Amino acid sequence: MEIFISIIINLFFVFIGYVIHGWLDKNKENKKAKKEKEESEKKSSALFERLNKLDYSNNHGQISIAHGVPILPLDSIMLSQSNNLSFYYPIPEGPEKIELYNNYGFKQVDNEFVYTERNNCLSSSFPKSLLARFEKGMACFGTNWENSKTELDEIAKEVTISFLNDLHSNKVRFNGALFGVNYVDSNRAPGPENPTVSIDFYTTDYFTYRVFAAYYLRHSQVFLMNSQSNLRERIQYLSIPFLSSFGLTCLVIISFHDSQSHLQDDDIILLGKRSDDVIVDRNKIHFTMNEAFSLRDTIQEVPDFNVCIDRGLQEENGLIRDHIEGAEFGEYQYIGVGMDLNKCEMGASSYVKVVLNADIITIDEFINDFLRRYRTAKDGRLETTGFIPVQIRSLERFISEHEDEMSKGLISTLEGLLDRYKLGMI
Repeated sequence: MEIFISIIINLFFVFIGYVIHGWLDKNKENKKAKKEKEESEKKSSALFERLNKLDYSNNHGQISIAHGVPILPLDSIMLSQSNNLSFYYPIPEGPEKIELYNNYGFKQVDNEFVYTERNNCLSSSFPKSLLARFEKGMACFGTNWENSKTELDEIAKEVTISFLNDLHSNKVRFNGALFGVNYVDSNRAPGPENPTVSIDFYTTDYFTYRVFAAYYLRHSQVFLMNSQSNLRERIQYLSIPFLSSFGLTCLVIISFHDSQSHLQDDDIILLGKRSDDVIVDRNKIHFTMNEAFSLRDTIQEVPDFNVCIDRGLQEENGLIRDHIEGAEFGEYQYIGVGMDLNKCEMGASSYVKVVLNADIITIDEFINDFLRRYRTAKDGRLETTGFIPVQIRSLERFISEHEDEMSKGLISTLEGLLDRYKLGMI
């Protein structure tokens, strides 16, 4: 009997020990799961906060003007054009100008942009109201318009010689009309959940852009030092004459998943490699497409981003929507509008998802078709020398390993895209 009671007691303690051990294990697992959940929530919160505050600018010189979380809806982007607001910086007189005009057709003659004495910024007929805007722009660098003319003339001659040297080397150079930023207004930087941005454009030409871009590069440190406390306000002053170009960029993302689904880790981003022939971000890993916003990109005289991206994808990549069987093009998704302080240029970044039907086309077939179209595109080899396919799952490592080879604007955009992807937003 005593032996039986002893066995029962031992079994009881074994059972109690098992229960306690199980409870401790379960409690340990719960604590671990709770900690992992807290760390995940903390990470997600940090990512979301970074998206809202856009903590990418300090490292890459990118300033957000307006951005969307997860995207900036197209109907929240309001564009307009001040038809009577235009100016240009004249090509300096001399043998270089004669050679540009006569031998290469690089001219300042009426085309999309109309040249008159009224919009020649060195003419005595230049409107005083516009001259006052120039003065505000030059004040950002601690000087004024009159005191800057000698240096600007020197820069204009350097730009002219640079164009000639490029043309002598058989590089393609032409003087086209461009949109410049008259003013920009946004309710998010950061701000509410329903962002809006309004941008009004003036017209100018490529030569003018190159002159004022070169002046900015000479004096950018002065501008940044003088603008530390009120950078956004100073950018508005800078608009005329320095924001004389606006760029549209687009990332092409290839997917085998549903067009309405979020990005997947096996989706592929096509990154472009800029050529030696371009002026901006030469030889850098860059967006699939990068296009200057111009007077051709309008619908009934209203500027239109989608028209520009359609044109850019066709001219640079040979891509026309719905022209590849088995490849469904999604809508253009805009991430935001920003300014690159490295080169004083404003622009909008976007991506488009191309969903492949595996029953009709393979990834290799699509890439081969894409490269064939790129080789025959109007500006294909002028803009890029090739493309680098990178899966979403490998993107973070790719940025880390190739950061020095990439354009600052691309890095900033990809980091924002990755944060949205990690949060399951896109």
